Amino acid sequence: MSCVLFDRFFRAALCGPYFQQRVNGTGEPQSPTLVKVSAALRLLAYSEATDRVDEYVRMSECFVNETVHRFSSFVIDKFQPVYLGPPNRADFSARHEGLRGR
Repeated sequence: MSCVLFDRFFRAALCGPYFQQRVNGTGEPQSPTLVKVSAALRLLAYSEATDRVDEYVRMSECFVNETVHRFSSFVIDKFQPVYLGPPNRADFSARHEGLRGR
């Protein structure tokens, strides 16, 4: 993944309330934004197992799964209006031709 793309995701996630670093009930700081975003992207982009991400960033498997789910929802909500427009006639034609070739 390019640094520019990672930086774009990271800067967008800084605005998300889930991705901001907070203090938990025991007074310890939770995982910072950079760790959450890198864990989610490693899991999504490289198809790594949650156990490996768990060892790499020291987050529990449950927390990693929640982070990936929230990151995916956040990216869809944030970038859908810009990059995922409604399909046009050319999209339908290309899809139809692809199905006819099977």
